[in-house]
Amino acid sequence: MSCASIPGARTVASFSDTSRPLRARVLVPPYLWRDSDGGEVDNVKTFLDQWGIPADAPAHGSDWENDFKTLDRYSLIIIPGYLEPSTLSEPQKTALEKFAQSGGILILLKPIGETTNDFALNLAGLLRTERRLDLTTIQFLPEKSVALKSFDRPEELSVPLHDATTSEAPEAFLLEPDPTKQTQTVAIAKLGEKIAGAVLTRRALGKGAVYALGHDLHTFLHYRCYINCFEPSSDLMGLFLRGAFNESAQGHFALKHTVPGPENSVVLMTHDIDAPDSHRSGKWGKPGAIQAAETEKALGAIATFNITTDYIEGYYNPETLKKLCAFGMCPLGAHSVQHSMGFGKQPLGTCLESAPSYGKTPGERETLCGEIGVSTDLITQATGIRPRVFRAPYLLVHPNLFDVLAEKGFIADSSFAVGDYKFNLPFSLDRIGIRPDLFHHRPIVEFPIACEDGLGTIKNGVTTREELQASNLAQFLDKWKSTIQGNASNGAFTTILIHPSYGLGVGYKNLPIKIKAINQILHFAQDEGLKIDTMEHIADFWRARESTDLSASYDPNTGYSGTLTTGEAPIQNLTLEFGDPFQTFVCEKCGTTRIVGNRVVIESSLPAHTSASFTATNPFP
Repeated sequence: MSCASIPGARTVASFSDTSRPLRARVLVPPYLWRDSDGGEVDNVKTFLDQWGIPADAPAHGSDWENDFKTLDRYSLIIIPGYLEPSTLSEPQKTALEKFAQSGGILILLKPIGETTNDFALNLAGLLRTERRLDLTTIQFLPEKSVALKSFDRPEELSVPLHDATTSEAPEAFLLEPDPTKQTQTVAIAKLGEKIAGAVLTRRALGKGAVYALGHDLHTFLHYRCYINCFEPSSDLMGLFLRGAFNESAQGHFALKHTVPGPENSVVLMTHDIDAPDSHRSGKWGKPGAIQAAETEKALGAIATFNITTDYIEGYYNPETLKKLCAFGMCPLGAHSVQHSMGFGKQPLGTCLESAPSYGKTPGERETLCGEIGVSTDLITQATGIRPRVFRAPYLLVHPNLFDVLAEKGFIADSSFAVGDYKFNLPFSLDRIGIRPDLFHHRPIVEFPIACEDGLGTIKNGVTTREELQASNLAQFLDKWKSTIQGNASNGAFTTILIHPSYGLGVGYKNLPIKIKAINQILHFAQDEGLKIDTMEHIADFWRARESTDLSASYDPNTGYSGTLTTGEAPIQNLTLEFGDPFQTFVCEKCGTTRIVGNRVVIESSLPAHTSASFTATNPFP
């Protein structure tokens, strides 16, 4: 659920009568720069970015000593990575205690130690911690903490760390609370059905609190589902940080809403045009892509059409692409030339490949450069607009995929399912700390697919696919609706893939069922009041939002005030969310704005490198 609707969010004691900045700080111990590549720091920064929490983070390799002199500029402090014994000096521990006592929230990740003489353990209110690699489940206790109030669905309350399909379990630390320090257990770890101990604790300290996390809340090696499900596991750290930020603000928070508009969530309808019946007319009627576009246009919706340009098999039809543009569905996305099962294993190529010679020379193998570059060129020739969104055939990711996509000017990709990366909000490959060996820090926004019109299974080494059809349409729709609602309650997105082709083994009369599914799920999303958008538009918005800084404070007498500072790109429909309702939003440089509940939509485009001051007047001080 959104911060504005967190039950009990206003039950904590209010701030003092002085205004306090509503901002987070990532505080990095010096050893973490020496002993790692900074990936965990990048992950925390990414989660703060995703959920719109105003934050500062240090430059790589910087010393944290001076940061202790500016703690009063923040309401939330996060120390990522591991908190090793003797990391904190006594003056540093005292400064952090004073920060919490005055109302701040402090988050310590993976404190390590076995003695109460350690300043970090003492600060966290712990007696000892124990590293474990065998724990199976984390169970959250949201009634114990305001910071966990968004954990309100079964998939969020009990989360497997791993399952039988994985040979390893992620690292977690059991935490032993100190009963003399008012330290509460707010999440437990289990070994099978047996409670092993605390894995998340909260020590009340003055007006604030210190949280200790024994797990990073984003590394989960389970596969309780791959697709067609609500899977929020890796979103949990972001949701927790947002809840802790709300707690640090005593309910009077200000953040950047995830959606470019007042809606709670975005539904991204995508179509892969990779079959003859989606490109061409036949006994099934008009090309499936056109039938899908007609359906969406009639509902006032837009979608992302990812095009396979297979002129080698001969079904590629540039006229279909032109018609999609006429329906307002351009720019289009790319989806390779040949849609091959060998996509992830082909050679890189020269990146000079071109149609029509590519793929037609006897004995010539397909190449990664050719599949991306030639399809890009053909789509550009047909529509006059270069594609900037890509999806790999069969979600087969080549080790050099993101290098070539970046070289060819792509800004977004959607080649993973939510079972691969358990995020529902987009994430930027150049900012996140996971899989640098694959992502290579390329400036690509990734959209994991949550819902699809097929269920694939592998049994005895044989891959099969259950296609959406009349007999299971209701089951697919139920799964999709549940996923959309789960993501909407968090402010997260739902990326859906529906192929406008009749599918494998079901016959041409199945195409109308696919079109019916598009119609019904879009009606549902619209009835839920959600935004329907394209990957390209959201990717542009996401990058501009990441580089737009929000600096705000709350005063109980005057309400909210702050400044928006844009980065390298302009941004339109940036939406701010506050912890309180307000009557007026004044921002001289913001242009047209619209207040919707606790949110304000800046409908005008804020130019790049703009600094805009604002006030939001609270009618209920």
